[in-house]
Amino acid sequence: MGKKWVVGIVLAFLLSIPAPTLLAEEISTYLIGFEDEVEEELLQESEGVVLETWDEANVVALKISEDRADWLRQQEEVAFVEADETIAVETPPLPAFQQSQAEWRNWGIDHIGATEAWEYGIHGDGVSVAVIDSGIDTSHPSLDVKGGYSSVSYTDDYDDDHGHGTHVAGIIAANHPSVGLMGVAPNVDLYAVKVLDHNGFATLTAILRGVQWAMDEEMDIINMSLGTLTDSEAMKRLLETATEEGIVVVAAVGNRGESAEGTSDRIEFPARYDTTIGVGAVDENNERASFSASGQAVEFVAPGVDIVSTFKERTYGPLSGTSMAAPFVSGAFALLMDAYPDLSPDELKTMLIDEVIDLGEPGRDPRYGYGLLQLPDMSEAPGREDRNENEREEPDETPIEEDIDDDLIGDDPIIEDKILISLTTDIETDEDGTPKVTLTWEASEALHESHEFHLYRNDEQIARFTDDETFYTDDEVEADTYTYTLVVVDDQGREYGTSDKVEVDLTSFEEELSFTWPEKIANPPQFADIADDFWAKEAIDELSARGIINGRDGHFYPNEAIRRGQIVAIMGRLFDWDDKDTMTHFTDVPRDYFSAGYIQAAVEKGIISGYNDNTFRPNDAVTRGQMAQIIGRAFDIPTDDLELDTAPFSDVTEETTGYEEIVYFAKHGIIHGYQDGTFQPNNTLTRAQFAQIVYTLGQHVEAETKLQ
Repeated sequence: MGKKWVVGIVLAFLLSIPAPTLLAEEISTYLIGFEDEVEEELLQESEGVVLETWDEANVVALKISEDRADWLRQQEEVAFVEADETIAVETPPLPAFQQSQAEWRNWGIDHIGATEAWEYGIHGDGVSVAVIDSGIDTSHPSLDVKGGYSSVSYTDDYDDDHGHGTHVAGIIAANHPSVGLMGVAPNVDLYAVKVLDHNGFATLTAILRGVQWAMDEEMDIINMSLGTLTDSEAMKRLLETATEEGIVVVAAVGNRGESAEGTSDRIEFPARYDTTIGVGAVDENNERASFSASGQAVEFVAPGVDIVSTFKERTYGPLSGTSMAAPFVSGAFALLMDAYPDLSPDELKTMLIDEVIDLGEPGRDPRYGYGLLQLPDMSEAPGREDRNENEREEPDETPIEEDIDDDLIGDDPIIEDKILISLTTDIETDEDGTPKVTLTWEASEALHESHEFHLYRNDEQIARFTDDETFYTDDEVEADTYTYTLVVVDDQGREYGTSDKVEVDLTSFEEELSFTWPEKIANPPQFADIADDFWAKEAIDELSARGIINGRDGHFYPNEAIRRGQIVAIMGRLFDWDDKDTMTHFTDVPRDYFSAGYIQAAVEKGIISGYNDNTFRPNDAVTRGQMAQIIGRAFDIPTDDLELDTAPFSDVTEETTGYEEIVYFAKHGIIHGYQDGTFQPNNTLTRAQFAQIVYTLGQHVEAETKLQ
């Protein structure tokens, strides 16, 4: 389904709480399904915290310990108990997305016969489609997003910060005829349901919330280009309810291909469920894509190799995957619902089955299902009879994909005359020397009566203005180089004029080191296992006196390995980060986790990130290389001007985690290697060693601050 991008490493743990206590009281989210109805008394007796209830499916999301989850499994009223699994989208590697590539074309539109439907005025009008995915880029010039919902933990915004959902949405509903980029059903009411985070991960509960939103908003079609090999009775129940309510659920079968023998069934859920329509992928030669999963749940195949569509940050490009095939089927259903409004979903599905091109073995088979998706002749469709063509917005002409213009963003779908915009910039500074960019602009005449301006910094929209505004100050900048572009947009959200890109160089405002120690606290803890002659006593005492480190049971345990969570907590106290309870997108860090606030702050500051499986792993030990990278980022040490030609240790190379920070620390005497000239970056670090390094680094940065 879609490519995930991941950065860095992650951390968390509180020094003052014993690890055994944490393990004994660890709680997780479980989905509890009841036989007949949700039993409130049983939930209270379970001592869990109810997070969400899906009454239609008799399912509850419950935060509870594993012991109590096992207790619930033994109750006769309970049908199942399942963990809140993490689900991801997977595709072959993403290409380098660009704004224009004339040789790219969406071959799939003609391949399924969508253009013939448009000739008869069938474009998906009045049909609502929910794309349950990573969100949709709401500023994209080729898409019109009517609304949406976010169920991820870190934002209520359903804009796409991954790209997968925008690509899927464009296959269904792109509507940019002047550049030849069209979706299957360009006039549908498109809705973004954001359940996948910026790394392409989703929890099962987030997906269920997205499905529930689509049901509550009475969507006609749900597209799910995501999946897992783990069955979920909760998801199955809710999707069955959605289907019973008349919603068509289309799902990608997954990119796990098949076994060498070609006999294994590797189709993912939810495509595997009887109530969903499973879609596989073929190439231009109607050959099954090698990545497309095979199995009894495949119902249709559709174009899924090198499919050109929209992408985040107003870009375009090709992707491959069954994720790209599924939206062709969703778009096809939208056209049929527009053309035949009185037919049921099952009747529409039968129409598509009757029109397929049979591939592979005669009849339905595990590789191609019924066959290749083809739209029927709609020349006599009853949905055309009461249509007022003057009230609908149709494509100007059938797009010719080979004619994609070299300026997708600046081309005007409405007005032939370009709108000229003069954009000027000026650099100012605040009292503390922080830079800010002041922008002013003036547009030529021939503007729409109703229009607005969109401002882009480094090709990402940062602000929008009414037609009478001509001034803006951007104070969200740092010491870097930026480009600004101003675009004029009509009342339909279509861009029809743009300024030249203006470059602003702020590298001269590079921030200098700045640090002061926190004030000392009253009655700091004393540690019975830190003797007066202990080699790191001064560092431990100083950090303890300022409330930066804690022990447990009157001991510091200096020789224990430092944990990921401990480092986050220490950095959070040192720099006074917000430690309030908050949601993170890590599956093993609940809202009420003791250092959730520190973890979220570290993520937002770009100091740490998560693992591929969307976990934080707070009790994992930290290596020496990881330590250098983390505290270097936290202190914001300058590494740009370092001479990195020669590493200070024989086992440290440019590929070593924390390489630049290790070089800086060694140069300034903050860290030392071993007698054999090595640093051993992959070895773990003790609590005492970490305390000593933090204290030495703090003294160094404080001294540098005073010299500036």
